[in-house]
Amino acid sequence: MLNWFRRASRRPCLRHDTPEGFHTLLSNAPDADSPPGCAIAERTALPHVLSQKDAGVDSSGTAVIPEGTEEIARRAFSGMDQLRRVVLPLSVKKLGSHAFANCRSLTEAALNGGVELLEENAFAGCTALRAITIPASVRAVHRHAFLKCTALETADILCDLTTVAPGAFALCPRLQLLHRGVPVRFAEELRLRGIHVLDARGGAAAPAGTPWEVADFQALAARCVHEDGAAMWAFAEYLEVLAPAEFFFRAANFWRYQAAQRGDGRAASWIQRWFAEHPRQRIPSVLCEDLSPGATGRALRAMGFSFFDLERTYTLDGMDDNGIVRARAWCGGEGPDEDGYGREELYDWWLLDGLLRPIPGVPMLRACSAREIRSSEQYAAAYAAAVRTVRHIP
Repeated sequence: MLNWFRRASRRPCLRHDTPEGFHTLLSNAPDADSPPGCAIAERTALPHVLSQKDAGVDSSGTAVIPEGTEEIARRAFSGMDQLRRVVLPLSVKKLGSHAFANCRSLTEAALNGGVELLEENAFAGCTALRAITIPASVRAVHRHAFLKCTALETADILCDLTTVAPGAFALCPRLQLLHRGVPVRFAEELRLRGIHVLDARGGAAAPAGTPWEVADFQALAARCVHEDGAAMWAFAEYLEVLAPAEFFFRAANFWRYQAAQRGDGRAASWIQRWFAEHPRQRIPSVLCEDLSPGATGRALRAMGFSFFDLERTYTLDGMDDNGIVRARAWCGGEGPDEDGYGREELYDWWLLDGLLRPIPGVPMLRACSAREIRSSEQYAAAYAAAVRTVRHIP
């Protein structure tokens, strides 16, 4: 089906992040993880690419990158233990996925003032790298670009912070993040480290009553479904006075954050005050901002999400880059799992949109194990249909 979908689209073969590595054609940006046929086509169009077979290191441990090189290809220098120093020529514009990943002796990486793109895991696992400067010319730093650079002490970002993806500096425990020499604010630091602003740990118990049956609750929740920031702020104000206080305090915080993301000035000011009054603390919430990790159906109903069954507990995998949330609820077990021991768990699976609503035309997948979902053509087809609907693609 995927091959048919690619041919029918008449677009270049492109990769976009989707659950379980499912590839679609719904991104306009080329990616170094494209299927092999596409990689060949792209490379022939870009003659100044330094590939893995041409990558080398001189006697001093410096990467050999000829002037005129425009791109360091995917995995070009990956895992080269003899590599100690990288100085990019002014011609280099792009570092491909894993270009310098797991170079454990790399201590210096000088990015030139013309580089524009650092793809996923470009320097991941460079455990001896202590400092990096991201030039002002950079237009995008993909997530996990510096994943597990455990010795990294400073990263000075000279470009706009919005060009750096969430989690670009994940699992860098010693790191101080700077923006043009000034420490970044705590909320932005969390984003760059891939840590949620909303803290769903230790969630409060869901209410025993049925607040979702009240007319005012239903009216405000219905307005939130239309991504109305003002309605989300009003819903938060409504929830905060309900009991139990701790649960609805956390639920209100979730909706204030959502309101701020949709441009409500009152919500944005509230978040700024929170961080000023609670230094280096995340905001307590029932769910994180990407709608993970999940909750009981009763708790999700009490937050204003009407889809969920009161008698079930749901795991939410978090909203992906296509705006889709994969939800599952346990429904049983069968025989040994894939390693031959224990048993394979069965779940019912749903694909929901960014406000936890079922996506029209996308069916529930019933009683499927995790292994079945990973290899299921039915799931791949359902996901492709969900992407087309959510992203309004014919």
